[in-house]
Amino acid sequence: MPDDLRALWRRAQHGWPASYPLVQFPNAPLLVAIAGSLAARVLSGDASAVATAVSRIGVVIWAYEELVHGDNAVRRVFGVAGLTYMAVQISGVAD
Repeated sequence: MPDDLRALWRRAQHGWPASYPLVQFPNAPLLVAIAGSLAARVLSGDASAVATAVSRIGVVIWAYEELVHGDNAVRRVFGVAGLTYMAVQISGVAD
């Protein structure tokens, strides 16, 4: 990745507002989760199941990172919410 793209990526990851970041450009695990979710919608059969699994793994990694390494309490709460949501989805309680 060229240096200018790396710098742009780092700036986008700092979030807004700078003093207490609540919103930021999606990080790599969240981008994987989004891509997996979109792929699951257009694919069928086993390919859709694999894409769904990739999406769920991406969300779990993102949520864990937010919980453990979140910039502030709000971001850590996002992590707890994401992990709770995925636990409910995977357990089938919501079905």
